[in-house]
Amino acid sequence: MNPNYPNQVQPGASPTLGIFSLVLGVIGLFTLFPTLIFWFCGFLPFFLGIAAVIVGFLGISRIKKDPSKFSGKGLAFAGIGVGAVAIVLPTLYALLNVGYIVYIFSR
Repeated sequence: MNPNYPNQVQPGASPTLGIFSLVLGVIGLFTLFPTLIFWFCGFLPFFLGIAAVIVGFLGISRIKKDPSKFSGKGLAFAGIGVGAVAIVLPTLYALLNVGYIVYIFSR
């Protein structure tokens, strides 16, 4: 370790939470496609996205507390971003469906 670079990651640092956040977000995105076919699958990407965002923020806070023990800040940020998309897209899809149903029954 170079003392001139205090934020260097130790060789044994664990990026576990960052990886877990990114995996949850990607799974949330891949479960969006069955949502378009089966309406009852619509809650799964939403909850996986929320879990990805929470785990990503937990990973970032742990990295800030002890950067020599934990790593994967970029993975955690990517998990937060992908999780946010996995939250927003099903929400928009549900709002559009509700709007369509209201439009159909208001005629």
